[in-house]
Amino acid sequence: MAIKDGSVVVLASDSGSCNEDAFTTRSNSKIWTIEAIHRKKVLVGFSGLFSTCQFLRYSFKWPRIPPGGTILEYLVATQQLLIKQLNERFWHDSQKECIQDWSLLFCVGHQIYILDSLGDVEECEEDFSAIGNAADVATGALYALQDTSYASWEKLEAAFDACARVKCNIKGPLNILTTI
Repeated sequence: MAIKDGSVVVLASDSGSCNEDAFTTRSNSKIWTIEAIHRKKVLVGFSGLFSTCQFLRYSFKWPRIPPGGTILEYLVATQQLLIKQLNERFWHDSQKECIQDWSLLFCVGHQIYILDSLGDVEECEEDFSAIGNAADVATGALYALQDTSYASWEKLEAAFDACARVKCNIKGPLNILTTI
């Protein structure tokens, strides 16, 4: 989940990982930083299979934004490259495409974007957003907290507590990054 705080964005994720048989706490975070846009710190948050997350974090070569290009143009082009490389990496039959189910929160400056495995790039209008199986709970909590005097990280902690209480596969610790 991410929340705008003036000219920056604060991004947070849980540490849970689940498959058919187990639910564990992972020490490798679902959020990280890259430098791809005008030397700005870009935050990336991930939801989906950890193998996909690890590929995007450690192996995918995030392109640099071309001079004069907009962030939205960059993300649309990068999204197509992501899907292509993930299909090549995880599905070797050229007649079929890999069925992926992942989403990214992409935070740069004071803006939040969502990229997903279906090829959609969304520029978030609200001052907060979330992805993953607790996105509905997180966005509801952040909506309810938006006009309070709590600091952004406190809002994220409260939203995390709501998610952990309602969804059985949300697990701490909470990881937090900011674009500054």
